[in-house]
Amino acid sequence: MKKIVKICLLSIFITLISSCATSINVKVLRPAELDLNGAKTISVLPIKPYEYYELREDATGIDIFVGVFFQIFDRVGTEEKKCIDKLQYEIERGLMDSPYIDLVSSSAVSSAIKNGTSNPADVYLTGEVVNFEVYDDHIDRRVKVKDGDGDRKAEYEYVREYSRNAKLYLRYQIVDSYSGKVISYNRVEMRNSSGYYSHPSDLPSAYSMLEYELTRAARKILRELQPYTVTKSISLLKDKTKNEDFKYADKLAKDGYIKESYDAFSSLYKATEMLEAGYNAAKLMEAMGNLSEAEKLMANLYKKYPVSEVKTGLYDIQNEINQAKKLKSQTESSDVLDVDF
Repeated sequence: MKKIVKICLLSIFITLISSCATSINVKVLRPAELDLNGAKTISVLPIKPYEYYELREDATGIDIFVGVFFQIFDRVGTEEKKCIDKLQYEIERGLMDSPYIDLVSSSAVSSAIKNGTSNPADVYLTGEVVNFEVYDDHIDRRVKVKDGDGDRKAEYEYVREYSRNAKLYLRYQIVDSYSGKVISYNRVEMRNSSGYYSHPSDLPSAYSMLEYELTRAARKILRELQPYTVTKSISLLKDKTKNEDFKYADKLAKDGYIKESYDAFSSLYKATEMLEAGYNAAKLMEAMGNLSEAEKLMANLYKKYPVSEVKTGLYDIQNEINQAKKLKSQTESSDVLDVDF
């Protein structure tokens, strides 16, 4: 009986796999999330530690972020300093590797702002830690130490185990150097909790717990400042009629022959006016990066078949066109799709 059940489950799994729609992965270059007004240069000023924030708040009760940014506070713990250095490094490295904007020394920008001289960077990023906290918890776990035997009951004892929690909240601004206008004001939160350990000395450091979160936060900030690449999955429609020509065109797409698959679906649509074939031809044209032709194909298909799938496909292509226009205004490049075979 068990063998029959296993065979049935395997058959269902194979059916599900074989019936899945074909998807094409493409690399898509997205525009920066912020409008930096055509900035060509940027600087990342030193990120201030939590104590800087606390002292400033206690002294004035007023949050003055940019005006007193260049006060220096050296009393910062090792773990927080490592976190700040990691975040600063990841942001600066990302900008240094960028072909879209040039990184300017923070010391040169600091000096220019202090002295009221011409700023060498078009925009600059300022940031401060508004909360950094590390605290440990413990639980007393009931553990069996000896099994019961006959009339003798099992023996238990309580074992204390320890865990650590760490969090760092960063607030940052992007400032236009020439006007002093704040382009963007945002914050990012990083937190993590460890597992349980037998001894407090075994607990991981706050930095090791937040390291991945720091990298993720830097990636988020970089997406605001420069174009970035994502992988987009373009799904094709399935055929319900078991058409052999459709099956052949679909296999070409699965095997990575995108141009050949487009030709096959396009020919099939011209011969049969099958909705799925026309839709797939338009989506494959999108995958090849010809967005205007893809929009034209999908728009014509929607006139003939005004159904939700085609409408969604058309909106998706039009969104890519809008993203391409925004990207071009930032980089003078319109290549937003690069097929990843």
